[in-house]
Amino acid sequence: MEDTKEKLVAAFDESILKIGRLHFGWLECTRYREHGNFHAWRWKLDTLYLELSFELERLDIENENKIYQDMIKKLDADAELYFVRGDRVKIYATLKEKEKLLRKVQQESGMGAKHRSVYEDEMD
Repeated sequence: MEDTKEKLVAAFDESILKIGRLHFGWLECTRYREHGNFHAWRWKLDTLYLELSFELERLDIENENKIYQDMIKKLDADAELYFVRGDRVKIYATLKEKEKLLRKVQQESGMGAKHRSVYEDEMD
């Protein structure tokens, strides 16, 4: 008997909403960082991690390693230690590295800036 199940595709693409959530999340991170509110910055980065978790796992699978997941775990463990110690300099450095890593995941997954040649418009 032939399989007659119809293949369905999403009628709604959520990617633009996800990019919006990421954009507003990064804005909040900037505000928290600039005001020295490290606890709020840390939790907002966790929210952004959840937004990017699928892409992060996909990139790790494509690269046949768990480098992004391992780096996030290490940064989270370091941040926890520095929060307990009250070392604001190391807290700042660790959260900054986590934000940079998450932004890299966003870029590598195609939800960041779109780059094109400066000559692209002239070729039309």
